[in-house]
Amino acid sequence: MYRLRQKHPHLRIQSCSGGGGRIDLGILPRCDQAWTSDNADAVYRTCIQDDFSLIYPARAMECSVTHGKHHQTGRISSLDLRFDVAMRGVLGIGTPLVQLSQRELAKYRRKIAFYKRIRPTVQEGDLYRLPVAAADGISAWLFVAPGQSTAVFSISVIEHFYGTFYFLSVLRGLDTRAIYRLINEHEKEIGRFGGLQLMTLGQPGEFAFSDLTCFNRSRTLLLERVN
Repeated sequence: MYRLRQKHPHLRIQSCSGGGGRIDLGILPRCDQAWTSDNADAVYRTCIQDDFSLIYPARAMECSVTHGKHHQTGRISSLDLRFDVAMRGVLGIGTPLVQLSQRELAKYRRKIAFYKRIRPTVQEGDLYRLPVAAADGISAWLFVAPGQSTAVFSISVIEHFYGTFYFLSVLRGLDTRAIYRLINEHEKEIGRFGGLQLMTLGQPGEFAFSDLTCFNRSRTLLLERVN
């Protein structure tokens, strides 16, 4: 691998068919990215990626959007959930595009364009892990870019425990003196909030899923500093 890199400096190498040993600190100098599991079910991936992120950076984690009905588990997941989970690392498309309708292709284009906008923050920013799926049925991540000019908030609700009260996600790593505008994948601004407010009270209302009554809900938001 070292010889290949010397001869072809722009070659990208993926660590994939190594079973449980496909990723470790020893392989990272030789490979750019790792395929974390052949199980690409978005719900299972949420837990896999929570664990992966304890040690490895998001830019080394390959994440693919696959079929609505997963071929291994039979679970049917929304396109929003599949994309929101996959946008936490290196986004890939695992579904043949020729099998998609024009309406689906339009959604793919919109989501891919949004990912390209948030990609620098996701792949180069600092990751703050908020609640984790295994403990709370919720996985919430926050990526904060160097300089705190942008952040990306990602939340996935994969389980709802009846009778449990969930607090709003309190963010971390933001500039407490700054104002941030929240932008969704439709490029629509859905509010402006102070960094101090977001880090003490959380995101108001439905932005942080205070109405956790639905199964498998998710959202990805871009936070842009405006002052």
